[in-house]
Amino acid sequence: SDVLWQLGVRAIEERSGDNGDVELWTAVGDEAEAAERATTALGERWPTRLLDIVDGAADTWRDFAGPMWIDDGLVVIPAWQPHAVDDGVVTIQIEPGGAFGLGDHPTTVLSLRAARRHLGVGRRVLDVGCGTGVIAVMAALVGGSSVRAVDVASAAVEATRDNAARNRVADQVDA
Repeated sequence: SDVLWQLGVRAIEERSGDNGDVELWTAVGDEAEAAERATTALGERWPTRLLDIVDGAADTWRDFAGPMWIDDGLVVIPAWQPHAVDDGVVTIQIEPGGAFGLGDHPTTVLSLRAARRHLGVGRRVLDVGCGTGVIAVMAALVGGSSVRAVDVASAAVEATRDNAARNRVADQVDA
């Protein structure tokens, strides 16, 4: 999987192979050069095969996404699934786009809880590896005076900007 991450893939899925081996599945893009680069990097040590994916298949996970309660007063909601919540609950709407993160990864949940507990009004925040900007948006919503969000993936920077605007904190989040 390290070789795949070094190629710049955004996700890796582990599947059980027919013979009991573990298979790693990922997307390398539509371009022939990307597929060639991946098979060359993997070399003869690991068998590879290329499959065409049906349009829309990559988005089927959206049908199963739902609100992620971080704690009693904080919930992350997929932007395409509006939900009503009680007054006083901090609600973050996230659209991942081409970036990683809806707020449900364990490290994100723990970071959201810790940051919310320790953030005070007027604090400056740095979100490194911002993904979709869920931590940056939360920091701005709970009183951060300025939030800087950085990521090496341009899709993450774009998603963070979009999500900051969606949550009406674009003026506080610099991605």
